[in-house]
Amino acid sequence: MEKKRIKDLNNRQRSWLYHLKKCAASGRLRCEYAKEHGLNYSTFERMRNRLGMLGVWSEPDREFSATPSFQKVAISSLPSRYESISLTMPNGVVVLIAGGLDSGCLGEILDMAARIQ
Repeated sequence: MEKKRIKDLNNRQRSWLYHLKKCAASGRLRCEYAKEHGLNYSTFERMRNRLGMLGVWSEPDREFSATPSFQKVAISSLPSRYESISLTMPNGVVVLIAGGLDSGCLGEILDMAARIQ
């Protein structure tokens, strides 16, 4: 696919590109940024992927470069409602998760926590 130039984007695409740049500059998680700005997180991710495929967006390099590793997690039971969950990552990082967190945001948080050295 040929790279598209920013000036060739439609207004909607430009608006999403603006938010992607602001989110990256803020250092915030994408899910947090989307929520704070009243954006649908699924649409945010879809547009991030689409603009990447068009060649007008690429993720900025993060401060960490460690390759994430996955650990098998077994949950014996989890109540349908919970106030918080605490996870200790293999690298020693403790992640405290408040109830009501969606799976997309949780995945992003765990990915970042796993990369911390």
